[in-house]
Amino acid sequence: MKDDGYKFESITIGLSIGDSIWTPKDNLSFNDHVNYPQASSLTIISRNYPHYQNVDRLYQTVKDYKEGKIAPPDYHLGAFNCIHFIKELTENAGINLSLGSTPNSVAEYIEHIADGYRTPIVIDLNGDGVKTISIDSGIKFDFEGNGDKIKTGWINENDGFLVLDRNNDGIINNGSELFGEETILSSGKKAKNGFEALLDLDSNKDGILDANDLLWSSLKIWQDKNRDAYTDQGELKSMEEVGIESINLNYKEMEYFDSEGNYHGLASSVNWMDGRNTDIVDVWFKQGESNHFPQDNKIDKLVNPLENFIEQNSDVAIENI
Repeated sequence: MKDDGYKFESITIGLSIGDSIWTPKDNLSFNDHVNYPQASSLTIISRNYPHYQNVDRLYQTVKDYKEGKIAPPDYHLGAFNCIHFIKELTENAGINLSLGSTPNSVAEYIEHIADGYRTPIVIDLNGDGVKTISIDSGIKFDFEGNGDKIKTGWINENDGFLVLDRNNDGIINNGSELFGEETILSSGKKAKNGFEALLDLDSNKDGILDANDLLWSSLKIWQDKNRDAYTDQGELKSMEEVGIESINLNYKEMEYFDSEGNYHGLASSVNWMDGRNTDIVDVWFKQGESNHFPQDNKIDKLVNPLENFIEQNSDVAIENI
């Protein structure tokens, strides 16, 4: 697999009957498209973070199957369990799927992860979970800080962004004032996700963001009540005004797409002064095309090991896409 002007060479992976229809031995096949050119296929190229995470884990899992490091799921023709094979294979790779009676839902899910996404931290303010709005609502916001407002998924008016008004102008101007992949860390590098950005503010390193941390008093909640992606009067409040006491930074993976097409990646909890606990979620909002294409290729880490893997297995053919 080699980068060639944003085009990539690919390897296809399929299911095979192996040595026998009654056993799972050698049940993975490679490049079946050579012998079955009319077979249905789905080609996806993307640079977004959820896509990289899922594809990287799936690649590593299949590679471990091929090298015999782990045993593949029990699939053989005599058991009619193809759908269970797919479910277990993807779960081993960290991709949880709710499958019907055919693999079509797999393709529908994978189509989602190839879209463009951008991550900010969102807090559930009313206790009903983090709710989002579809990209089709027409909301635009400048995530990259280059003046380019692009169509994006957004938060429900009952939830709020955790923000840091870095220039103290009372307005959340762009993604650098949210907590996500546009946040510049103290190291000078950009955060990989919203929780990495928050961990950078944990000055006493106790895994909790609260009044004992230096920048706690500077944090605010932006509740975009009219869904216009602009900080109107009364929408920006301090943590004390909202009633938030602390944020637990020990996050877990959620990894699902909601009904609005936005990806919920990482989650933890918020502790309120009244004793409540609600969710804080790193949400990747589905986004339209930007006029400023990102220079960093987030799947480089996947491309390089794949290239080495293919070179070590020269009997495996590749197909240009």
